[in-house]
Amino acid sequence: PSNGKSPECWPGGHRILRDPRRSTSFDSLELQRAASQELVCDHSLPPAWYRLMLGQRPVEMPTRCVEMNKCGTQAPVWLSLKSESLPAPGESKRLTGCASWQGFGGTRDCCLFRIPVAVRNCGAFFVYLLQPTPGCMGYCAEDKLSSLALQPSITPELVQGRVHLKCSYSPPAPEPPVQFRVLWSRLSGPGKREQIHQETTLQVFSYVEMDGANLRLGDTVFCTVTAFRRGSPEQQSLPEDSKGFYAGIKFLPEALEIAEDGKEHVVTVLSTVPIACPGQEDSCKITLQLSTEDLGKNIALSACQVDLQPGPCSGGSCAAARVTVTAVTDFAQDGNRVSRLSARPAAPGDVLWRAYTPRDVKVTVRDLPTGNCYSFTDPHIITFDGWRYDSHKIGTFLLSRSESRAFEVHIRQWDCGGHRSATACNCGVAAREGGDTVVLDTCNGHLQHSRPQLTVKSTEALPQVKILKSYGGRKITILFPSGAFVRADLSERGMGVTVRTPGRDFNSTRGLCGLFDGMAHNDLNNVPEEDFVEQWRIPPGKSLFDKTPAPSERKQRKSFCRCQKESTKPVPMANTKFAFQTPSPEPSGCHHDHVDHSFAIPYLDVTSEFVTHAEAEPTLRKDGKPPTKTFGQRYFSKSVQKRRSPEVPLKPLPHNISLNSHSSIDSTKPTGDLRKAKRQDKYYKDSSFHSVHGPAQRHSESFAYFFPEDYFEGVRMKIPLSWPTPNGLTAIKAREICHQILAKSTIGLACKGLLAKHLDEAIDICLLDLQLKDDVAWARPLVALLENECERRVLGSRKGEFPVGNQPSGVWKEILTALQCPCTELGCPCPAGRSSHHCSSDKSE
Repeated sequence: PSNGKSPECWPGGHRILRDPRRSTSFDSLELQRAASQELVCDHSLPPAWYRLMLGQRPVEMPTRCVEMNKCGTQAPVWLSLKSESLPAPGESKRLTGCASWQGFGGTRDCCLFRIPVAVRNCGAFFVYLLQPTPGCMGYCAEDKLSSLALQPSITPELVQGRVHLKCSYSPPAPEPPVQFRVLWSRLSGPGKREQIHQETTLQVFSYVEMDGANLRLGDTVFCTVTAFRRGSPEQQSLPEDSKGFYAGIKFLPEALEIAEDGKEHVVTVLSTVPIACPGQEDSCKITLQLSTEDLGKNIALSACQVDLQPGPCSGGSCAAARVTVTAVTDFAQDGNRVSRLSARPAAPGDVLWRAYTPRDVKVTVRDLPTGNCYSFTDPHIITFDGWRYDSHKIGTFLLSRSESRAFEVHIRQWDCGGHRSATACNCGVAAREGGDTVVLDTCNGHLQHSRPQLTVKSTEALPQVKILKSYGGRKITILFPSGAFVRADLSERGMGVTVRTPGRDFNSTRGLCGLFDGMAHNDLNNVPEEDFVEQWRIPPGKSLFDKTPAPSERKQRKSFCRCQKESTKPVPMANTKFAFQTPSPEPSGCHHDHVDHSFAIPYLDVTSEFVTHAEAEPTLRKDGKPPTKTFGQRYFSKSVQKRRSPEVPLKPLPHNISLNSHSSIDSTKPTGDLRKAKRQDKYYKDSSFHSVHGPAQRHSESFAYFFPEDYFEGVRMKIPLSWPTPNGLTAIKAREICHQILAKSTIGLACKGLLAKHLDEAIDICLLDLQLKDDVAWARPLVALLENECERRVLGSRKGEFPVGNQPSGVWKEILTALQCPCTELGCPCPAGRSSHHCSSDKSE
């Protein structure tokens, strides 16, 4: 046959024995008294495959001993299995039929006669290959309730506004009335059940109420159903269990693995039972308070509470809400961490929901590497992965760009007057994330005389970027919502630029800062340094200095909440005055990012000086209407340094330095005009302009200017360098100077254990600069590189074991003190009674 069934299973492949007297419950003694010829006798039964039926019901041969005088005969034949089992569907087996009869001595023998019987399982029924019996015997038929597939299952229902569980089971095919015994139980411990309720019913369902006492939320409930015939309770089906029904709140998925990559993961919170609110149907809901056991340090949620509204039950859910879970980007190297997300009903009116705590969700957060890239002095670049090389070209270059999101940093380098060989320095940096672009620029003036100009351009209604100022304005940090920052350390020798990138950019950066894949050796693509730098040159007019990227479609800003249990007070990260500073006022609550913006270097948030809530919209369109908010661009620009502000002007650094025997420093005024001929354009002392509002606001392109270095590099001499320098500086003296300025600075001493090879790297860079420039002033800007790397290491290790010193707390305090008020060989900018943000303002300010 086409479907592979055996021929005997097909309707024409077997005969049917329908005699109701063959039933094991039929008593033959009545027949014998009345008329002996009525007995069932199979001694003349034709050998064939037979199927047994009682009326319309399929039945089977009994597999246990049947007493004499049953099944309409004196010697009933039943099927002996011994250690065998009945064949599986599609299979057949050779078994033995046993006839019950009285043996010698009057003892009854269940298997006095043996008859071979083959059995085939046809799926829905069995067929038997029967032989004629040796004498007047009869093959038995048993109405096997045990073969019923009741398949009980539990569903929740509201009955008169109260939550009930309903156990339903499939009734057998049309038969004489069957009763059902239903036993309700709940899980009381691993593998243990406790009985709650039992009933006997003719119905094909049974209800039990979730009353909060016998049955509570959080219980896993079972119903066990047995079918039996009225009048013959010994004939019953095997008890059948439903699947366990968990009554309460479930999280799907029940466990989550996420990484610090900014991705949002949806968790569904659902109730498996209906939401009932007797007497308040209009505003019926259950509010769940969500919290994380880590006080929001590792995971952020889209909301700290969700509402479950009543609705029809389907697919195991009677009410559901969604919440997104995102790992907090924390810039700490703290390994993989396990957190838990929990829900608790908030002030429930229904007794059922009181004192119910749902199961937690385990959330594993995978740590991702974060990186700092540095471009300092004559630009010496240290990539995210730690490869160091030099970039002596002038022009505009791509410092770093993320391939996975809208983030890029462009840098401008101009000639900064090496006495002996062509040298370049950073004069400007421009960075963009999302709709915000920030330009910090000194390239539109003369070397050593340009005031840094900071411009914020945004396609957002209000820029999300923050501008932070440290150490009296010599350190400017442009902090983006993703946690990425661009930091400029200003000196009269140009600017040192640091780019920090979060873990979400791991394996996806391009530019002078390298690939950020954890491997340093491949950062330059195995090409010579000069060729590599040239690859990332940005053509004139194409950089962030020249134009603002077209606004992308504005995305609705999302909330990321640090959800704490109500009873838990926010715990400060460090219980000391040396705690980390963060722009977010509270660690708890909802923000528009999922980033821990902690800093160890103190700062003032000066964003409001560059970004204002403009009353007037930007320049009117041609039709006289203001531009729509979606594409409205706002531009704010001003000098980083306020004029006549006592704490802000940069102190001019001494040009030449010599160390006498007492290691004191003699400083002299700068000598030599370092300005290039092509930068003889007239210089305006008042180069700052402040935020402009209303129709007079200038279009962003007016911030662009002619940058000759983009067009003409000229012939730049490169002379082999050697010691001593023309000024007589020897290698030994140069190393002494670099060691004094860097290793003996407050930062160098306090952070020595943390900085490790970066301190040696800075000293090597310092030696190169002294050899190239023959000017000691070039050494000092490298202290800022040590500050930034020290802070990176501090933030990276703040959650784990602090890796230096025998007394971590003392070392910790020393390092944080050094970062708060770094001393150089020029002195400490923190006299008594003054401290904090820029080390030169009174505490009372």
